[in-house]
Amino acid sequence: MTQLAKYEAARRALAEAHRIDEVKDIRDKAAAMQTYAMQAKDRELIEMATDIKLRAERRAGELLREMPKNKGTQGQAKGKIPLGAQAPHAPKDHTPTLADLGLTDYESQRWQKLAKMPEKEFEEKLTGVKTVMRAKTEGQRPKPSKPKPLSYPESERKVRNAKIVKLHDQGMTPRAIAAEVGIVGRAVHQILEHERIRRAAHEEPDIDRALLSMSAQEKLDAAIRQHKHSLDLQFERRVLDEIKKRIDEMILPHWKKQIDQAQELYARRRGLMNKETFNKIRRGLHPDSRNSISDKVLGEAFDTFMGLEKFLLSEKDSPTEVGAGLPNSWAEWEAAKQKATAARRAKRNTNPLRRQ
Repeated sequence: MTQLAKYEAARRALAEAHRIDEVKDIRDKAAAMQTYAMQAKDRELIEMATDIKLRAERRAGELLREMPKNKGTQGQAKGKIPLGAQAPHAPKDHTPTLADLGLTDYESQRWQKLAKMPEKEFEEKLTGVKTVMRAKTEGQRPKPSKPKPLSYPESERKVRNAKIVKLHDQGMTPRAIAAEVGIVGRAVHQILEHERIRRAAHEEPDIDRALLSMSAQEKLDAAIRQHKHSLDLQFERRVLDEIKKRIDEMILPHWKKQIDQAQELYARRRGLMNKETFNKIRRGLHPDSRNSISDKVLGEAFDTFMGLEKFLLSEKDSPTEVGAGLPNSWAEWEAAKQKATAARRAKRNTNPLRRQ
């Protein structure tokens, strides 16, 4: 079988492989073929072996990303075991580990990184590796190519850095983070160092009282008491200020309005009648007293009310006649008096409430 036929057969086998051990076997055979081709300085075979090897590693990385992770001893009981009690068995997880697959952490991370690459980027990397291998067979050192700096928009860079810090807080190593995010490990270390400095700048040092001398402990206790007293005074002052504010804005305006109304009422009161006159009129007008009040009391209430006419009505509604019709002699006075008495009796007799 020619080398090209072997290469095509390896490509087909790799495309049909769906298990890690199958892909790893193809990768290992390609790596052995690559070593042999370099010793024989067979450029064509080197390129074919390198191509199969990297494609197998990429395919293995894809399968690793799809596989469930082994949980190890997660869920195992923690704490001290009581005396005489049997130690609980660790939960069994039959998911194969990297060691079961014959892989190292470095291989797993590197292959999964290849699997995350876009197709175009992977093909460019494959071409670069072939160029390096070809230069080694020709005894030439390849010209170092300057990697293109990765440029991220500000928003994407912040999201990426936040993800790196979160993964580190969850216990992932910088190397694993670099493989997960797809950047070099040095950049991960720099981002984590910047985060450590930022957190340190915002954290206050913890003071262990037990490590201080007795005099220092007394000074610390005194400072704490003074600080608490200061906080209490500040809190009391804020509460009093809030109370004053609420009184000025809510309570005082309400009372002021009522006081103004009362003062206006006081200014209008003239005391036109005493309490006895007021009660007499009230009893006469009350509906409940209609069946019990006498005509005499009712008449007195009526006369009392009529006597307040000039005090209750305005001058326009009830004009006051001063000096008109006054008698000029004693005889005229007596005649006017008798006339007024007769008129009052006539008016009283015409009132239906006065009738027996």
